[in-house]
Amino acid sequence: MRSLRWLPVLVFTSLALPSSVGCSSTSEEEVSEDDAALTTAESLQDEVRLLGGSPEEVAQLFRLVDKRIADLEAKKAASKVQAKADVEAYSGNQWARSFFRQDEKEAAIDARASDIFDRPERRALAGAKTQRQLVDELGKLLAAGTAGSLDEPTARAAYIRRGYVEIAIAIQLTDESGFGGQLVARIQHILQKTFPWLGKMFKGMKRDRPAAGLEGEAVNIDRSGPEDQLWKKDPINSTVWHPRSAADITPANLYRGPWFNGTSVPRTPKPGELWKLAGFRSQASDGSHPSIDIINGSDEVKLKFRDQMDVFEEGPNTRIMWALGYDTDPNYVFKEVRVEPRVVVAAAASVERIGLKFGPKDDRTVPGRPPQGLSITVNPIKKAPGGDNITIHFRDGHDETGDIALDSLKRAEDDRPFLDSMEFVTVKRVFGEVDAPNKRDAVGLWDFDGDGQVDTREVRAIGIILGAWLGNSDVKFNNTRLDVERPKNGGEAKYFHALPDVGHLTRNFGFTVDIDPKAGFFHPDMNVSTVRAFDRTTQNDAKWAVAKLASLSEEQIVASVAAGAFNDEALALYAEKLVARRDALVRMFGLEGEFALLRPNGPNQTPPPRRFTGAE
Repeated sequence: MRSLRWLPVLVFTSLALPSSVGCSSTSEEEVSEDDAALTTAESLQDEVRLLGGSPEEVAQLFRLVDKRIADLEAKKAASKVQAKADVEAYSGNQWARSFFRQDEKEAAIDARASDIFDRPERRALAGAKTQRQLVDELGKLLAAGTAGSLDEPTARAAYIRRGYVEIAIAIQLTDESGFGGQLVARIQHILQKTFPWLGKMFKGMKRDRPAAGLEGEAVNIDRSGPEDQLWKKDPINSTVWHPRSAADITPANLYRGPWFNGTSVPRTPKPGELWKLAGFRSQASDGSHPSIDIINGSDEVKLKFRDQMDVFEEGPNTRIMWALGYDTDPNYVFKEVRVEPRVVVAAAASVERIGLKFGPKDDRTVPGRPPQGLSITVNPIKKAPGGDNITIHFRDGHDETGDIALDSLKRAEDDRPFLDSMEFVTVKRVFGEVDAPNKRDAVGLWDFDGDGQVDTREVRAIGIILGAWLGNSDVKFNNTRLDVERPKNGGEAKYFHALPDVGHLTRNFGFTVDIDPKAGFFHPDMNVSTVRAFDRTTQNDAKWAVAKLASLSEEQIVASVAAGAFNDEALALYAEKLVARRDALVRMFGLEGEFALLRPNGPNQTPPPRRFTGAE
């Protein structure tokens, strides 16, 4: 159920904050039918009232949030006490099931504490701390008479109030992720596409369309001037999109990783060096692929396994989206990584599962041992990365690869002596994420269709850039994240709507883009679930998006693809497809006069191998 996704309509209107209400958005009558949203909104009503109140009421809100932080801190402290008690009470069987040895008790305690005070709680704490800082600043603005009024707030006062509400909603949305909600959304989208007449019978099945004239245009642009020129207008005061400087997105910087301009790139795995187990994926996450945290010295990487292709689209997509103004996570592909055997076994054991989950009582307090029961994994190790990409080196000197290696890893899940007989595992074709240099905390999710985003230019444009051009057909709110910055030097708190997971590629990724404006949409309508923001995309929104992607040079595109390619042939073909799709979009939206075609005579569908040399 996705009920809480309509919370912003209730909260933003009650605060009288600028929003897209009135621009084809969900009506309050429709929202009132969703009991879960109302229940959650009611719990926020007092806070919203105080947020828009007098200095005394804002001070009262500060105390309320301060108490929430104290309660969460107490739970965090209690989790460490409980974790210590749990680990110290381990039986011999539990130590045999643990991915830590008995001489690694402190690491086992830390992992157990992370299970108890899990990602939702950690995000709630980070969010509450940011809210407290925002409320404290708002109180100072009110006291100084520089906050304006609710009807005409100063820019900073409006930013603070909106941020407080965005954080509250993000924390709640964290509970709405998961396979169940994704499955419902996919089924609904299939029905909407296959049987559009259902929209005439069921209000919830009716798809949005771009509204005519200025009413349908994005609410966060300057709407003055000729309507057919509005595609040139950038978003105003966006927390989703930020213009980049030319110096930040040179081909060399894109290949290297644009997140680290002006600083050193974190150390990542090199062939032959051994990386060890650092931690497990949160059991509150909903990723379908195996992943695990690894460490070498003080350097950490979140290692991710996936199904095999000659280009991992995570490489180009994260760099291109960043270059075009969106916040993405630093991402690197590795031709091979050598890890402790328990790393791969733990990644396989802790991957997200679907079905009836139950397991031994002993496993309940053992990190990395979620219940399995009668459940399945969508992307098991045999698929991601597959047996051909796994080699086990045993202490007696022999190696195993392929199906034999997969069988051994499966056996090692429940056979500790056998696991200990392995010396290391080499995994080929994986990728990893590292921390960005800016110190930000995640507080939850944000929704493309939330009232604060559904009618904004840069969110609508995601359907063109990430969907139509880059071929991602799995764009969903589960793959978003609201990040916050809390400067310790007394600076202003900030929040950012990030896109941490932009890696997915449609099966039909070719040289052309399928958009048919006559069908009512200015996007390819290939996403696995309906995104109302994309359905509301106007021609001006689409042209803005195409203008942004068309501003990238071919060398910038090649550099980004090279960061995810495993060979020169794959790099050449993938880059040629992106160039062809770029030209197709330029033609489709009549922008040839603004941006020259890179392949005026059409693409070379069998290009020769290509190598990016700009980083050498």
